[in-house]
Amino acid sequence: MKRKILIFIMLIAVSFQLFSLGIDSDWNNTSITDLDGAFNPANLGYRNDESSAFEYYVLVNDQYNSENMDAILQNPGSTLGATFYGTNLSLSFEVENYLEDRTYDEEKDTLDYKGYSKFSLGIDWGYKISNLALGLSINAGSDMVKSDYELSTNIFAITDYFVETFFSRYQSVSSSQFFNLGFGFRYEFPNNIVIALLSDQDFDVDSSTIDFEEYGKNLCLGISGITSEYSSNGELNPTRIKLYGDLLYIGDSTKRETRVSAEFRLQLSRDIYASLYLGLEETQEALIDIFSFDAESATSYYGLSFNTGSYNLLLNCGIPVEYYNGSNDSDDNISITIKLSYQS
Repeated sequence: MKRKILIFIMLIAVSFQLFSLGIDSDWNNTSITDLDGAFNPANLGYRNDESSAFEYYVLVNDQYNSENMDAILQNPGSTLGATFYGTNLSLSFEVENYLEDRTYDEEKDTLDYKGYSKFSLGIDWGYKISNLALGLSINAGSDMVKSDYELSTNIFAITDYFVETFFSRYQSVSSSQFFNLGFGFRYEFPNNIVIALLSDQDFDVDSSTIDFEEYGKNLCLGISGITSEYSSNGELNPTRIKLYGDLLYIGDSTKRETRVSAEFRLQLSRDIYASLYLGLEETQEALIDIFSFDAESATSYYGLSFNTGSYNLLLNCGIPVEYYNGSNDSDDNISITIKLSYQS
């Protein structure tokens, strides 16, 4: 027992040291070490007869800043997805819609964009040997574009977004097809401590060349620890605490980022619980920067999650750290994300 307490205290100390790290992108309080997450194909090695056969989810998000709050929707995006599971395999479909190049049309009082619809199809495989799990992921897809995408600035922006996204015609984007091959690794130590590795690479559909340097650039490392679900006498613990951190795209100075978060979970039953998330992420141009903190590239995250066994609702808010000291500018966006998923 003393050893377990000591290990967990050490993990807390390391995590809060890393809590001076972070990034600036859409993050929904997930880690490559999460057993329920889709980031790591190695997780499929942990499936059993009680695991879900399929999952559907819908995610909507938007970004706001202090200089442009007069419209209902600013930079909206949405994702629809479905995953079907086999013994150690999964088949995933996903359609992501996102907007770029926003301009304001004063005559029409509309926000004009280029709208993109990205379709992807993925096959994942995972296999577990003792405490070690390995995984392989294959994804392919393409982009479509709509150049005359318009949203009202009033409440009708919501219906505009629905019509423009799902009922308007898109055009194919030349050379937008992609093919991605990824590998995952997950090792579970005693005392609920997990370490994971993940890397992938995008391939040109006209070439089959493997660039191992690209895998090095995209290498991701994650570590997490969580208190036990049950007490020593077999009763369900009413609360659980999870700490985790990820260092993503280790070899790429343009995408490198660190993510650290803490989850405080209230368990009403084995399948019904609510969680509070606190997180921080930051971009890192140089690898040595992970040992320092830069408020200009850091974002704090706050999230709530409700799980009823089959349904899960996630509410997430990302606030750039510069907002706390009043030095934010028009590029510092507050992000709002809502995700609803169903498993069966």
